[in-house]
Amino acid sequence: MAQANLRDLFETISSAHDDGALTFEEWRDFFVFSPTLLTNLCDSVGFYTRILHSGYDGDTSVIHDRVKHIEYYLCGGIASATSRTVTAPLDRLKVFLIGQTNSKNGATEQLYRGRPIEAGKEAMISLQAACSALWRAGGVRSLWAGNGLNILKMFPEGAIKFGTYEAAKRFFTKLQGVSDPSKISPTAQFVSGGFGGVLAQLVAYPVDTLRFRVQCGMVEGGVYGQQLIAQTAQKMWQSGGIRPFYCGVLWGILGQFPYSSLDLTTFEYTKQWAIRRNERCGFTGKDARPGAVTTAAIGAFSGAFGASVVWPLNMLRTRLQTQGTPVHPPTYTGIVDVTRKTIQNEGLSALFRGITPNLIKVVPAVSITYVVYEQSKQAFGLE
Repeated sequence: MAQANLRDLFETISSAHDDGALTFEEWRDFFVFSPTLLTNLCDSVGFYTRILHSGYDGDTSVIHDRVKHIEYYLCGGIASATSRTVTAPLDRLKVFLIGQTNSKNGATEQLYRGRPIEAGKEAMISLQAACSALWRAGGVRSLWAGNGLNILKMFPEGAIKFGTYEAAKRFFTKLQGVSDPSKISPTAQFVSGGFGGVLAQLVAYPVDTLRFRVQCGMVEGGVYGQQLIAQTAQKMWQSGGIRPFYCGVLWGILGQFPYSSLDLTTFEYTKQWAIRRNERCGFTGKDARPGAVTTAAIGAFSGAFGASVVWPLNMLRTRLQTQGTPVHPPTYTGIVDVTRKTIQNEGLSALFRGITPNLIKVVPAVSITYVVYEQSKQAFGLE
């Protein structure tokens, strides 16, 4: 459309002298006598801004759409790696609590009895005990145990998740014949989010499993760092080749699809609602887009909502991934076995073990991810 506008614009300007060149007089007459055609000029300038890059010496080069699409992957990788590094201690605490099987969840039991104050006290005691145990295991460095694996996992996972998500939206945009990815149907939006999350999960799953086992393999006075990672990976390989690295992957995918769909869809629709609200208040263009604080709040809500819905599946998958470690010694034959043993030995409340530190982590983690992602897209000129 912009190309057609550009062609029509120059034909209109040079119609008096059809010689293929534009003179100052033609430009002057156009601006003075044809102000209603300025919209075409704005569209044309916008088109060239999107497809051309001008250097300091005046040279220009075409920016291919595929390069723009690759930048979505880069933005997603940067956002996810930054977020996970900042919230690594909370993730460490979550995995530690999930691995515990020697006690009932006192906070949940008190809540069932209608004692919210006592439940809060029990939760704080449990968190304090877990923090003390982690500190004794290795001090501050224990809180960031496996963070190198975090970055190794999160950069490609975030890149694939957001890049594939944007690619899927563009696919549905063309398929449904709409003008903008934000206008695709709710079903297409939901599928796009789930597809991006599942593909990212498949690629990053082995690193995820190794990270969990490294964190659960840390004991007071034991090995640390690269030595612990190498030792853990070697033991996993010796116990069954590649299979232990994908333990619980089916249930991970079944949990990841709804989580990613709910997270990305909730964020997208809430962001569009915020934009429409700002437009009703008189803001236009980039000024109508949510600021960093609003984006963080939207991301926190969408992430917490999605994580809460699929938490039992995530909890059981994590136990499958960490089975046989010093922190979580039980072993299971599969998802049915881990579910049965967990409920039989610890009650239904155990399915939500570790959700408190997970939600505490999700709020800042998803907020940081979306803020960095949105800012990165603007920095790359994607929005």
